[in-house]
Amino acid sequence: MCQISGFIRGLVQKVFANTAEQSIVIENLTDRCSDQLPFVDEDSKLVDRIQAAVLKTSGGDLAKLEEAIEEANEDWRDALESAGFANDPKAHFGWHP
Repeated sequence: MCQISGFIRGLVQKVFANTAEQSIVIENLTDRCSDQLPFVDEDSKLVDRIQAAVLKTSGGDLAKLEEAIEEANEDWRDALESAGFANDPKAHFGWHP
């Protein structure tokens, strides 16, 4: 299982101001939105991209995060599309919450 990267930890802190929520988000990303996604394996660059998309789509709301994680589990390409990260593999680096 992939660990959460420093890049994603930084995004979590920016998107979710509450430290208790940050722990929940990191746990959910690790357990349910990581290298266990279909066709992802241990590609950490792709995992970061998907996790950034989920965070962006959540807008800092835990219920929306849950929906975004569900979408990523159904087809993570849809999660990338929802966040606007589908056509550029580096687009998530340009997102600043």
